Amino acid sequence: MIRKGFVIFILFSIGSPQKINLNSATIEEMQLLDLNSSQIESIIEYQNHTGNIHNIYELLQIPGITIPDIHSIRNVVTVE
Repeated sequence: MIRKGFVIFILFSIGSPQKINLNSATIEEMQLLDLNSSQIESIIEYQNHTGNIHNIYELLQIPGITIPDIHSIRNVVTVE
């Protein structure tokens, strides 16, 4: 968890950070987020079943993803 926070801190410190696109991110990129491996796997399974995510709040359709989880990643992700 400390490593993830540090990486996110570094991303914000660089200037204009690049957001992680949930629709095209690799597993390695998703592991930088404040999510556990089960949540990441669930996001990938959801995408494989339904296609692209159109809104970050669509993640609430995934079991194990909560509003606090979304709030913890919303500033560092995009769904473009």
